[in-house]
Amino acid sequence: MGGPYAEKREARGLFPMSRFGDDFDSYVKEQVAGFKTLAEEVGRK
Repeated sequence: MGGPYAEKREARGLFPMSRFGDDFDSYVKEQVAGFKTLAEEVGRK
């Protein structure tokens, strides 16, 4: 497998991600919660 997307991803040091459905939804919610916490810690709301 590969292709242009894989080449760009690798060039930027990113990793493949394959999350779908509820798994993806949970991942996004966890990321948002983490960003909210970080924003509060630096004085943003």
